[in-house]
Amino acid sequence: MNGIRNKTILISISFITILVLAGIAWGILNSPSTNSSENKIATNKNANSNTIPTNSLPTYRGDTYTVSYPTGWMTKKTTLDNDEGTIVTFSPEQVNAGQFERMSVETLNSQITTIGTLTQMFTILQYTQTNTTVAGINAMKYTAILPEQNSKLHSTAYVLQKNGKIYVLKLEYDQEETNTSLEDQFNQFIASFSVE
Repeated sequence: MNGIRNKTILISISFITILVLAGIAWGILNSPSTNSSENKIATNKNANSNTIPTNSLPTYRGDTYTVSYPTGWMTKKTTLDNDEGTIVTFSPEQVNAGQFERMSVETLNSQITTIGTLTQMFTILQYTQTNTTVAGINAMKYTAILPEQNSKLHSTAYVLQKNGKIYVLKLEYDQEETNTSLEDQFNQFIASFSVE
């Protein structure tokens, strides 16, 4: 009986630890940068089209990757502590009230963070997982619609690894219904991503 009780306590502590880590990661991703940041606004004459060729979109060049992002969006780079990596967040210059649309590319040091840790977090939060490829690299796609106080958080993440780096490409927005236009823009974001 004590063995079962000890296992239950251990599982509960593990679950709480993972939730705390997920909360810390979420806080880092959504907090203002204290290390290094840059803000850039992209403009383009074709901004009214939903299916803009990626070669006419603004392009962000990171240290090890490039990605095209929606016209009229800003970029913000955050450097994580302890050589963990960087997060580049893309968000509209004109914020849609209550939607908090954001795309991001996390570049994580695979010596510090493992894919297993990330996948465990998505599993605990009950994301749906599918296997896919991004930039010719095997990847895992995670999707979920999570309840919030006054809305729903739509969240999609692609996780892949190459050359000692883990890349997490994310779309998150708060809205009751699915925003198909934004989802299409994220599909272009994913299609344009390349690792150098």
